[in-house]
Amino acid sequence: MRRPRYACPAWIRQSATTLALLAVSIAAASAQMPDAGQMSGVPLPTTDLPDGVVSVRVVRGSLANNVVNQVVELHAGHAGGQTLRATTDETGRATFTGVAPGTEVHAYAMVDGQAIQSRDFLVPPSGGIRVVLVAGTAGGGALSAPGETPAGQAPPVSAAPAQPGTVSLGGQTRFIVEMGDEELEVYYLVDIVNGTPAPVETAPLVFEMPAGAQATTVLENSSPQAVADGPRVAVSGPFQPGVTTVQMAFRYPYNGPRVAFGLALPASLTQTSIAVKKVGAMEFHSAQAPNHRDVPLENDVYIMANGPGVAAGQTLNFELVNLPYHSRVPRYTALVLAVLIFGAGAWIAMSGPVGADPASIKRLESRREQLLGEIVRLDDQHAAGRLDAARYQARRRDAVAQLEAVYTELDAAGEAVLVDPAGGPAAEPVAPARVRTAH
Repeated sequence: MRRPRYACPAWIRQSATTLALLAVSIAAASAQMPDAGQMSGVPLPTTDLPDGVVSVRVVRGSLANNVVNQVVELHAGHAGGQTLRATTDETGRATFTGVAPGTEVHAYAMVDGQAIQSRDFLVPPSGGIRVVLVAGTAGGGALSAPGETPAGQAPPVSAAPAQPGTVSLGGQTRFIVEMGDEELEVYYLVDIVNGTPAPVETAPLVFEMPAGAQATTVLENSSPQAVADGPRVAVSGPFQPGVTTVQMAFRYPYNGPRVAFGLALPASLTQTSIAVKKVGAMEFHSAQAPNHRDVPLENDVYIMANGPGVAAGQTLNFELVNLPYHSRVPRYTALVLAVLIFGAGAWIAMSGPVGADPASIKRLESRREQLLGEIVRLDDQHAAGRLDAARYQARRRDAVAQLEAVYTELDAAGEAVLVDPAGGPAAEPVAPARVRTAH
């Protein structure tokens, strides 16, 4: 049964706004620097800023031309909401602090008579947001490429009847891998392209997630035609002319230095684009995306890979090696030791006394009485002055040591009835410590 779309979980929502900026970097992987105009207005969550901080950088034309002493506004909510103002420093950045997490805001500036503003975004619960506003570009903001539908909007509905046909996964389709705590966060950003002037009716496009994938979901700003159902996402037609955008994600736990899986494609992919957040000495391998290089992006490094298209029904395979992970050997060793200790304790508790035959107990009891009597005689002789201190201490220490050994054997035999040094029955077992202190 299909289940309805649901709100994007926090772990995905905090990362999802970075995807558009990553897409720009993938498309520009063969260039020295992405087009600043395409970056304009795209919010980028980052952990290198304190909580509740929004940093807005203003440039003119390219990232090399900072706009200094420019007033920037941060508008909260819609019309009538609170407006914060800050001025850019020598790096072109205006910094807003103390913005409440969960507040929906957008940045705005008027540069050389041109109004430029960012997309609306939510301030994350931890970390901050970086935004670049680029003046001197058409429209003054983050625009869609020609012929594309802006994210979160469905393509215009055609009045023509739907016809049988095929669709493809367009060149802006990309696959992004983020690193979590011993898990990967994998995103499919899919552009389903209908290149005809009329709607196309096809069988639903079903995206099967790899075995082991968890928490598969459809992200916000996706077409309502996409529905997550367990480990798969189905996108139903008809598909309108142009681009239908679907963004989906899942978690992929791992427990070793290597991960390899495939992404089954229900339609032909015109061009392969993959971005992987790099950690340490991580390496990326894919036969379908042989061209890759490291690209710095803010304070992180991404492996940007691209290659030719992949036919419908084929699988896009890739492998990550040298992944950071914590060995489970110490954990398993501790668990095994705990089980062994518990088992040994249970066995001892359930086992009867060892060597508890009556003859042995009688012999030990007799020896105990002898030693107790010896200790009493030594105490009397010392008190009467008939035994010097050195000989008294040596002989008494020897008798006490022998008595402790007898008590140990009696304990092992299950014996618990003792007598006190005076020769009468004891109300409770007499410990060796009591004998040592008796005079």
